[in-house]
Amino acid sequence: MEQTHYRVLSDMESFMSKYTHKNSYSLEEKEQIIIYLVNLYKQLKNHQSPLKFQSQQEEIHYFKNVKPLLISKLILYAKLYKMESEKPNLCTKATYKYYKRELLKLNHYFEDNREFYAYYKTKSTYLDKRYFLRNRHNIRLRLEPYLIDFNLE
Repeated sequence: MEQTHYRVLSDMESFMSKYTHKNSYSLEEKEQIIIYLVNLYKQLKNHQSPLKFQSQQEEIHYFKNVKPLLISKLILYAKLYKMESEKPNLCTKATYKYYKRELLKLNHYFEDNREFYAYYKTKSTYLDKRYFLRNRHNIRLRLEPYLIDFNLE
């Protein structure tokens, strides 16, 4: 199963390398990237049933190290697409206000998830079983509701 993960991630890196030299992307390019990443995510998801993980450590590794590499790019490009497609076509002042509001939303999100972000970025392991094993959610961990539903299989 791990070979499938690495193949999917390798495919993603090859595809994304076509775009790394650019500073900005058209809406069409963002849409192509999103569609590609969604299809890759479907491939990855097809290989994550509980029966296919040999151990809890393998499951933790998948949800902590493999899946975020793909999902983070999918979230990024979906957010960029949404921001660009909803950006006002008016004067620069309206555009500035729009981007300022979007930046505030992102700051609030990071502030609301500061504990998990710090845990993940410092490569801590003491809560791995709570955060990265399915059906082990603790309501006190303050996870976003959509994250709890994401992998209930």
